[in-house]
Amino acid sequence: MLTLPQKGFARSIKKHNINTSIMADWIESSIVFTDEEVSKIEIIDILCENEYYESQDFATEQVEICWSEIDRRASWMGSGSPIIVDGLKIRKSLDINNIAHSFCLMLSRSDYYDKWSTQFGTDFNEQGNLFEDLTCQSLSVHGWKIYQTGWANAVKNKISDSETTVFRGLIANIAGILNESPGGNIEKWINDKTNEAGLDIVSYKPFTDDRPGIPTFFVQCASGAKWKEKLKEPDLAYWSKMIDFSIVPQKAISIPFSLDSDNLRRDTNRYEGMIIDRYRILSAGSTGINWVTEALSEKITAWLEPRVKKLQTL
Repeated sequence: MLTLPQKGFARSIKKHNINTSIMADWIESSIVFTDEEVSKIEIIDILCENEYYESQDFATEQVEICWSEIDRRASWMGSGSPIIVDGLKIRKSLDINNIAHSFCLMLSRSDYYDKWSTQFGTDFNEQGNLFEDLTCQSLSVHGWKIYQTGWANAVKNKISDSETTVFRGLIANIAGILNESPGGNIEKWINDKTNEAGLDIVSYKPFTDDRPGIPTFFVQCASGAKWKEKLKEPDLAYWSKMIDFSIVPQKAISIPFSLDSDNLRRDTNRYEGMIIDRYRILSAGSTGINWVTEALSEKITAWLEPRVKKLQTL
C-alpha cells in the first residue's frame, strides 16, 4: 500500500473523520501503482495501527462506505474500469491499462500530499496541456465538437508579436465556428494585457443548418489542487463583449479530482456551471473503447514514469 495521505485522515472515535473520496483515491492508487489487490481486513488493520480508529468494528464501517464508493466509481467507468470490486477484496484488472485513470489519480495527489507536485519543478504547463488534451478527447467521445484556444502555446511560441493580435484572431475563430458575430466594439475592451479570460476549450453541438444559437460550453481546465480558485472562469460577461451571442454559452470546468454527489451538487450550484470531474472524463471509456489516442497515451506515460518511481509505500 502507498503511504497514507497527509490530509483527509483524522482520529475517529464517535464519528468518522476520514474523507471517503481521499481514502478511495489512496486505495485505488495503491492498487494501480503498487499492488494487484487489497482486502478489507488489510485496510482495517492499517487504520487501527495508525490510531485513526480504536474500534475495529467502527473502522469496518468506514471501510464498507469506502468500498461502496470505489464500486460506484468503477461502475461509472464501465467495462473500461481497471478496478474490480470483488467482495472482500479490490483488485486490478490485468486486461485493462487505463492510462487516463492513472493520470487523473496522479494529478490528484497534489490535493492531499504536501509538496508532492513541486518535487518535479514548478512549471505545470506540461501537465496542464496533457489534461486539456485528455478533456478534449473525452468530450469528443461524448459527441461534442471541440475547439481549443491554444492561447498559452500561441503566446509562448510567439505566433504573433502582439497578444492583442492573437486574441483578435481567437475571437474571430470562435465566432466563426458558432456562427456568431464578433462584438461591435471589441477595441474598447482589449489591450496589450488581454488574455483568453479563462477559456481553454469551446465545446459545442451544431445542427446541420449552420445557424447561431447552439448548445455551447466554454470550458476551463484546472489540473491543480487550487481548482476552486478558478470557479469564476471562464468570464462569460467579458466574452459577451467579445462576441455578439444569440445565446450566451454555459461555462464548465474540467478537473482530475473526484467529487461525491453532495459536493458535486453544491459546487455546481456555487459555480453556476457544469463540473466535469474525473469520472465524467473517464466515462468516455465506459463501453470499453480505447478512447485515448496513442500519441497522447505516450506523452502521459512519459509524464507518469518519474512520478511513479517517487511513490512511497508503507
